[in-house]
Amino acid sequence: MGGTHGGGQPLVAGAITNGFSSNEEYYQFLQLMLTAVNQLQQELLMEERAEQAARDARAARALRDLAANENRAQPIRHARRRRRREEMEGLENDPNAAKRRRRL
Repeated sequence: MGGTHGGGQPLVAGAITNGFSSNEEYYQFLQLMLTAVNQLQQELLMEERAEQAARDARAARALRDLAANENRAQPIRHARRRRRREEMEGLENDPNAAKRRRRL
């Protein structure tokens, strides 16, 4: 039932079903496959790490931009309040102040 190669040693089942003529040839094939799988795993891991690094960099950039926008917006808000306050103070002695205050 089981095949044998020249040395008379029975072939393992995997060698028979995959058409190898010797156990050594089959084991070499398995070793090559294992090496290929390990290499692919390493490449995938490196790709995942690169993608994660890119996501982290994008997130850091977005946070930096958000902080920069917030810092720029702060003085603008203060300037608007100051300008409004100055305009309101300037209307204290104005006879048409009520109309203008409503517009502000």
